[in-house]
Order: sequence, then C-alpha cells, then structure tokens
Amino acid sequence: MTGKRKIWIDLVRGFCMLAILVHHTEIYYTGEAIIDYRFFVDNSLCTFFFISGYLFYKETPFNLRYKLRSVLKTIILPYFIFMSVIALPKALTHGTFVSIGDSILSIVLGRQSWFITALATAEIIFSILLHLSKQYKWILPIGVILSLTAVILLTGNGTMLAHNYWSIMEGLLAISFLYIGYLYHQKESVISRIPLYLYILFFVLFLISKWIIARYDVYCYFGSADIDNYPVFIIDNLLAILLITRLCQLLPDIKPVSWMGSHVIVYYFLCGGVPLTMSVLADRIGFSYKGIYLQVIIVLIPVYLLATLLTWFTYRYIPWATGRFNR
Repeated sequence: MTGKRKIWIDLVRGFCMLAILVHHTEIYYTGEAIIDYRFFVDNSLCTFFFISGYLFYKETPFNLRYKLRSVLKTIILPYFIFMSVIALPKALTHGTFVSIGDSILSIVLGRQSWFITALATAEIIFSILLHLSKQYKWILPIGVILSLTAVILLTGNGTMLAHNYWSIMEGLLAISFLYIGYLYHQKESVISRIPLYLYILFFVLFLISKWIIARYDVYCYFGSADIDNYPVFIIDNLLAILLITRLCQLLPDIKPVSWMGSHVIVYYFLCGGVPLTMSVLADRIGFSYKGIYLQVIIVLIPVYLLATLLTWFTYRYIPWATGRFNR
C-alpha cells in the first residue's frame, strides 16, 4: 500500500540505536569498550546513513527546497536546541569546559554531536547532487566518488582535518552510504528476489571481514574517519547493512524496538548523558563493575528505560524540539 510506514526501517534503526546505547553504557560504566567498536558500532552508524539514503528516494521528482527545509527542521534545529541544553553539562563532566563563549562557538561550528552534524552535512550535499542530477544524471555518481576520494586523500596519511567544522569529513564519507541506500530503494524489487540461502554466504563473508579486521588490526572508526583500509571498511559495512536489513524485513514488529527506531534522533542526543548518569548512580550505590558483563546488561535496563521516558516526554510535550510543530 502506497504511503504505508515500513516497520522494518524502524526495526533497523531501533536495533542500531540499541547497539549505540550498549556501547556508551560499556564505556561510561566500565571505563572501556568491552566489545570492540569495530565489531558493531561502525556498522550501526553506517546503517543509519544507509536508511537516510533509502528515504531520499521517491517516485516523484526530487524537491530541493522541501528537503533542505526538512533537514533544517528535523536535524539542524534539534541539534541547536539539544546542544544548548547538553553542551555545558557535557563539558563540565568531561573536564573540557573553557568558557560559555567557547561552548557556544563549539555548537555553532558543529563540534558537538558529530553524528548529527555529519548527517546534516551529508544530507545537504547529497540533496544538491540529487537536484543537479535531474538535468545531468552523471553528477550524482561522480559527486559521490569525489566525496569519498576527498575523505581518502584527507585521511590517507593517518592525519585528521584540522578544521572539521560540521563534521565535514564524516559527512563526505556518509554520502557513500546515503547513495547506497538510495540505490537500494531504487532497485528494491530486484534486491528482494535475492534467495535467502545467499544471505548465509553474506554472513560467512561478514564473519571473515571481522576476522580480517581483528587479525590485522584494521582501523575502521567512522568518527573523524580514522580508517586505514577503505575496501575492507566498505565491504564489511555493506555486508552488515544487507544482513540487518534482510533480518528486520523478516521479523515481526517488535514494538519497543520499532518505537525506538521511529524516535531515534532524540535517543541519539540522550545516548551519552543517560548512560553516564546511570553509571555514576550505579557506582554510588556500590554496583561498580567487577568484570562480569551481566552487570553491563543490568545497568543497560535503566539506561534504556530512562532514555525512553525522556524521549516520550520530548515528543509528547515539547515536539517543537524535534522539528515537529504540530502534534
């Protein structure tokens, strides 16, 4: 049915958001990432960008003005609202506070919440490429290739861009995954005919890619594009995207997960502060980490519940903070 919400999209985003919550809970509660970031976090982030690209594709002609307004309302505006509230406590907690002016400048330059700023940057550039490609079809693929090439050249010697305002480096890298999502949607009727037994092969290849990453210590960190083998990084994430997408298309609606996926942007703003708060409370009541991973799961439960409560409150009572001016 045309216009019907695709639950599998919310499931994909929900599972990816849950993975991010697990990662941040591990870091704040135990002081380290027990499960290597490269084994699931970069896959989750790339999948978020893939879904954004998937949602770009429409049967109707692309409307640049409408899309830019949407990015402004649903990504950039919430960034400024949430970071205005979160930036100061975040800086004080991490011991990086210099002055109020410095905190404001950091927000304006897009130095807070790199994933959100990268998403905004990527969607704006991708929108312009899509608009231009209405007249010249070759502009979109060439623009994507040039974006990826720019990232590789900027990070090829192991250095990072000095003035990475609005996460331009991560945004340029994200454009490739937006394009993959866009193509997936465009060719979805063909991709849906891939037999299930081939996904077993994809899973085996995915395990092999993880073995290569671990065996040869391949850097695959999306943040600041700390990647030393782009073919391995891209193949690994393509396989992860194919697998989680197909899995969620087969699963029934899991309400807590799909609800998280449909409200994911607020969860992302909370995925640092809430795990930190719960970890401090756990330590104060004598539930410090003692090397038993079950403790992480126990702390994750109130992290999830509090993040969900705050997200519900935001959408219910201050929807304008998410760019929704009408309930």
